[in-house]
Amino acid sequence: MTTFSGLLVSITGALAHDIYGNMINPKAGPGQRLKAFRISAVCGGLTAVLLGTMVENFDINMMVGWAFAIAAASYFPMLIVSVWWRGTSALGAGTGMLGGGLLALASIVAVMLADKAGSLP
Repeated sequence: MTTFSGLLVSITGALAHDIYGNMINPKAGPGQRLKAFRISAVCGGLTAVLLGTMVENFDINMMVGWAFAIAAASYFPMLIVSVWWRGTSALGAGTGMLGGGLLALASIVAVMLADKAGSLP
């Protein structure tokens, strides 16, 4: 439960502060941001519960490993480039994060497909 609540607060904060507060309505006051936080918390929690009912047959340990792999592959390009290159822009950092995350996701899918192909007679 502590992991779920931490992830829910992280997702909710990102949605309410970064997406709503910086992109959708930059002039939002504290009350509006709090309302966005509460709505995001309910939506995020319901989404997690609904998706959680569908993963009964999955190996949770493997899924946690995948989540960490995608997170690490997403942040690594941004961290390396921003530390070693002063010309890093927000667009470049975002592109690096998206590219790293997509490559990690593609490699996970490739391994899953290879495992399935290897198990066929």
